[in-house]
Amino acid sequence: QGRGTSTVTPRALQPLLPLHIRRAQAPLTPPTPPRGRLPRRRPPGREGGASRAAPRAECRAASPPPCCAASPRRAGDVTAQVSLQPALKFNGGGHINHTIFWTNLSPNGGGEPKGELMEAIKRDFGSFANFKEKLTAVSVGVQGSGWGWLGYNKEQGRLQIAACANQDPLQGTTGLIPLLGIDVWEHAYYLQYKNVRPDYLKAIWNVINWENVSSRYASCKK
Repeated sequence: QGRGTSTVTPRALQPLLPLHIRRAQAPLTPPTPPRGRLPRRRPPGREGGASRAAPRAECRAASPPPCCAASPRRAGDVTAQVSLQPALKFNGGGHINHTIFWTNLSPNGGGEPKGELMEAIKRDFGSFANFKEKLTAVSVGVQGSGWGWLGYNKEQGRLQIAACANQDPLQGTTGLIPLLGIDVWEHAYYLQYKNVRPDYLKAIWNVINWENVSSRYASCKK
């Protein structure tokens, strides 16, 4: 070939040429950015480091301050504590009440208590018959759902009868220490007694575990 004519080596022979010749004959193409990253483009009208600083400032402004982001979980958040009280009262109270209720019952129960508990019942209610009548009447009178209770007033050193609505725990509601609880939610007796609560309350005395009630009474006096 004559002078002034560019020489291009066939592609099949290019691997045999020295590296500096292969680079000289390579077509001019823009560099390829690394995979997964795009080349950074400066916004029009911004120079130098200003274009890099602006996005970081915008990100900081868009993110909530640490104090605001963490505030719902901070210790001592009274608003959060108050908002949880209804759920704690219902679910926690239901757990406490039923835990006592199951131990208050026994297939071998019934009859009358003995020892110190019987003496305290006679002292504070006149007789065991009067005590049964009063606790039954209070339990029948619960409007809707709730519990009838025999509790111990530690400050006065005497037994008391009380009723609590829904799943309200006796001690947290009245300050009395629970000894005997009677569940008068309708689901507690409907399968056997339908909606006749007095029949259920008449029958429940046949399964009261007085040993458990007496043990609770002895413990709360210590």
